[in-house]
Amino acid sequence: MIIWTTAFLVSAVDLFDSFKIFGEEWEERKVKSILEKKEKTQKWE
Repeated sequence: MIIWTTAFLVSAVDLFDSFKIFGEEWEERKVKSILEKKEKTQKWE
């Protein structure tokens, strides 16, 4: 039972490590969109 549990946990960690939902590309796009929103709402006088 311990061997099966260990094998399952190792495979789960490997799966989630290789399959990243939010990668670097997503992060860059999100930061860019936030900065664009701030520029649009910011009014210079």
